[in-house]
Amino acid sequence: MHRRLGDRLIDHKLWQPDREAVARGLAIGTFFSMLPVPMQMLPAAVTSILARANVPCAIVACWITNPVTAPVFLVLQIQIGFYLLGKGTGWRYMLEHGAWDLMLKVPLPLVVGALVSGVVFAGIAYFCGLGVFDWLTAFLARNAKRRQTLLENRAQPKQEIATKDPLSPHDPRS
Repeated sequence: MHRRLGDRLIDHKLWQPDREAVARGLAIGTFFSMLPVPMQMLPAAVTSILARANVPCAIVACWITNPVTAPVFLVLQIQIGFYLLGKGTGWRYMLEHGAWDLMLKVPLPLVVGALVSGVVFAGIAYFCGLGVFDWLTAFLARNAKRRQTLLENRAQPKQEIATKDPLSPHDPRS
């Protein structure tokens, strides 16, 4: 495996958070999550290595589709495919025969819908990844600065401020 991929496996951007690599990893994983193929994480990981994207982010993004959400995505992708191919909608056929039958007999709408939704959602994931990375970086920097300020304040001895107590008969400054 090292002969094929070379030193790319050791590149720190593949495994540690980097703004661009994280966004690319999210986009790659989201694209593969929209494709109706088994073991989406494997091609997402290999593609992210080749594209020098963050591998953990690509794998996690594949979890968008799971046994609960996959049927919803498949039905919507079939509808998108029918619409883009100019065949109207497949709702009537799908209600009569079911989505599974439609996928097996007419796979072209599913393929077109999956590719289009994969590209669209990958673009959204890329830009959301950039924005969330920037926000998270700023948030962590603010918290680190607050924590440092608190530690500095605790380390300094407190200075007593001499003030005149209006109820006291004598002046504490004298």
